[in-house]
Amino acid sequence: MKKGVLFSLIVFILLSLLLTVVLLTQKQGNSSETALVDASVYKKVSDKYSNVASTSFVLGKAEAESLIDQRLLPFNYSIDENTFTTSFDLPISNSKVNNYLSSLNEFKIFITNDEYSNEYDSMLVDFNTLLSDSWGGNDLNLHFNIHPQCIDYKLTDLNEVSFSSECSDFNYFSIIRQDLNITLDSSHDFNAISCNFNGASSGPSNCTGVFDKITFDPADPRPYLHFEIFDSECPLCMLSQTIISGHFDPLQESTATISCTGATCATPGLDLNFNKATTLHYTGVQIGTSIAFDFNHSVDLFEFNDVNVSVENSYFGTKRWR
Repeated sequence: MKKGVLFSLIVFILLSLLLTVVLLTQKQGNSSETALVDASVYKKVSDKYSNVASTSFVLGKAEAESLIDQRLLPFNYSIDENTFTTSFDLPISNSKVNNYLSSLNEFKIFITNDEYSNEYDSMLVDFNTLLSDSWGGNDLNLHFNIHPQCIDYKLTDLNEVSFSSECSDFNYFSIIRQDLNITLDSSHDFNAISCNFNGASSGPSNCTGVFDKITFDPADPRPYLHFEIFDSECPLCMLSQTIISGHFDPLQESTATISCTGATCATPGLDLNFNKATTLHYTGVQIGTSIAFDFNHSVDLFEFNDVNVSVENSYFGTKRWR
């Protein structure tokens, strides 16, 4: 009798253990299956987010891609390893800024359309950016970011372009060299240039003496500036100096002004400031401008910052955004 009870107890324990093993195996299988589904859903959401990003706010690094993006941008640019180059007319064209913003708002209509989303992938996109004047907006301040250098490429009210800190760990000394060129034409009449670099101020006629080194010295840790004025097509311009170059300390006052002095002057001054940032301010007839930055490491990403985007699969609660 006791043996029968003992046998029944052993069978019961073995069956319980077997059942537990089966349930644990099934649970682990379900967990693995759920994890695979979650990973698959997140990948699809991420893929769509990347597609939206590359089509709208992430700008191409390769030459072929950048040429396509430049068709709509209010400036031109190129990226070559450690060098970022951009060119534009200053003041920035109002129509170019508005055309760029209009293209983004037209893209928003397409990408956020529920019928399109439900038909193809059931993922919802939320996309917000600045409005052009034709869309009821009036903000002409655009921000573009250069990474990992943390530089904010900013267009301010058309009359100002600046390259400044976009994050707390920005270091102006990461800019090894900058080459700034402006091209003048018959609509300008500049005849004076003055500077203040490295604690030395020049007179109104030229910038001689403000730099202790004219040519680039790779052993000098300070940023180097080469600023050149092309005035061969400007018969009214009478500048005694058309090249300013040398190493400078951006922590000191670092400025240059090109102006016209006299009763018949029509052109307002062009102000350049290199104190912890690079800023160009001008309100007159457009001046062709280009600037190239050489950094101490490569440029990985260039993007338009005034965009908020999210991509979501609401059924699985999976979302990616910026």
